[in-house]
Amino acid sequence: MAESLIDWCAEKIAGDRRLINANAAFFEPSPTHLKDKIRRLALKRGYNLEASVLASLLHGKVRQVDLSDTSEVTAEHIEIVASKSGFGLKSLNLNYAGDLTNLKSRTFSQFRNLHDLHLRKCALPPKSYNEISETCSNLEELDLGLCGEAVNDEVVKAISTGCPRLKCLNLSSTSCGDLGLASLPVTLKELRVDCCHNVTDSGIESILSRCKAIQHLYFHNCDKVTDRSREALVEFLIETQYAMKQVYWTVN
Repeated sequence: MAESLIDWCAEKIAGDRRLINANAAFFEPSPTHLKDKIRRLALKRGYNLEASVLASLLHGKVRQVDLSDTSEVTAEHIEIVASKSGFGLKSLNLNYAGDLTNLKSRTFSQFRNLHDLHLRKCALPPKSYNEISETCSNLEELDLGLCGEAVNDEVVKAISTGCPRLKCLNLSSTSCGDLGLASLPVTLKELRVDCCHNVTDSGIESILSRCKAIQHLYFHNCDKVTDRSREALVEFLIETQYAMKQVYWTVN
């Protein structure tokens, strides 16, 4: 009965974005389980929460924050998540947050226990990539797809060194090339390098020779990849007894 009442209250409150944005002071002393339900519902519905409201709905025991459905995510929102819940956070989704280049230094340094981080189509300051590589050593899943020129070989090498437990990595539509791919951790099980125009056959061969546990590999629309990569892939499949679950590629 109590749980049903909490669900009902959360649904009523989260049903009106104006009500939420007008009551930050009310949420601050609320029980953490009520905060969690309201926060999840509001963010899933794509509400643009004011920074003060988001702060009032966070606490030190939060383990997952997903801002990917929110159309207006600012650097201030990320800094609040870091300060209120950063140390214990396991999962942070900022996909399509856009321009975050004014993010303060050391923001990502507070996310020491992240297991998965989603930054698709985010523009971060260079220092943030350094902080990720230096701090987020427990990362197992990282999405940097559509981050463009900012994610180059140097960034990929730093992250590969600092995040040795990576299992899933999305580098699609970035400027990563063969040098970055040659540094990837052997723990990888899923890799996306589609639409990476600096990747050549050497990079694909490097992946296949080092990452024997890989099960999902995508390298379509890489302009410099030729039939040589297809031949390397066939050899890899035979060597691993066709253990790969999914592969998608195109060659020129």
